[in-house]
Amino acid sequence: MLTTILRRSARLSVGVLAAGLLVGLASPAVAATTATPTATPTATPTATPTAAATLLPAGPHDNRKERARDRKALALINQERAKAGCAPLTKVEKLQTAAREQSDAQAGRDRMGHDGANGSTANDRLSGMGYHQWGENVAQYGSADAAVNAWMNSAPHRANILNCAFTETGLDSEKSKTNGQIYWTQTFGG
Repeated sequence: MLTTILRRSARLSVGVLAAGLLVGLASPAVAATTATPTATPTATPTATPTAAATLLPAGPHDNRKERARDRKALALINQERAKAGCAPLTKVEKLQTAAREQSDAQAGRDRMGHDGANGSTANDRLSGMGYHQWGENVAQYGSADAAVNAWMNSAPHRANILNCAFTETGLDSEKSKTNGQIYWTQTFGG
């Protein structure tokens, strides 16, 4: 069954990926995709969750300001997950690389969306990584607080963030060199 969810407003547009096909369109603000959407998280945590963010070592692409922005966003997301009884997400290199490449693609063309610079889709980028389910949230906001707030106030994005079956993540923000906008991507795997 293919489900389409599309909501538009001045600041928010949502596209949901179902059965491997992007069925919604995104406009500058926020968009979410998930391969197996669920209404509510079903996993039960086995340990007391904390809001600590797991960080990867700095790479040549990172700068201090971007890393601080990304750390803050992940800390906010893990706080929301803790409130819902989910374990914190752990950053892993393969999802981090996918998030970084997608944020770069968005910043490079000054347009938010799930389509990659080479025409790839979220399904192309994430489905072959060995996860049972995966998701991607994208946004265009000037701060971690604004991006996470928008995601948490959008049902599909919130579902990705609060899906306790997701245990690994990549999260990256990139600033456009032409218009100064900050483009966000968070990838999920579980």
